[in-house]
Amino acid sequence: MGHNLSELNNDVQLMKLLLTKRVHAFVALENMLDPKIGKLYFNDRSQIEKTAFPMVRKDYYIGFSKKFYQKNETTA
Repeated sequence: MGHNLSELNNDVQLMKLLLTKRVHAFVALENMLDPKIGKLYFNDRSQIEKTAFPMVRKDYYIGFSKKFYQKNETTA
């Protein structure tokens, strides 16, 4: 595909790579990264554009005990 993919364990490193133009884009968890972006200086913050589409779709399943299901059938 012509893309170089890298994995980092630190959101701050990802932002630094983006702000120094060493990467063009990255994927991160919104709830983890938004507070860190909010702490950046305005000039740095204004260089980061957040996309509106999800990168990954995951289905989640919730398991209930028989006892819980019997007591809360409409909720479960």
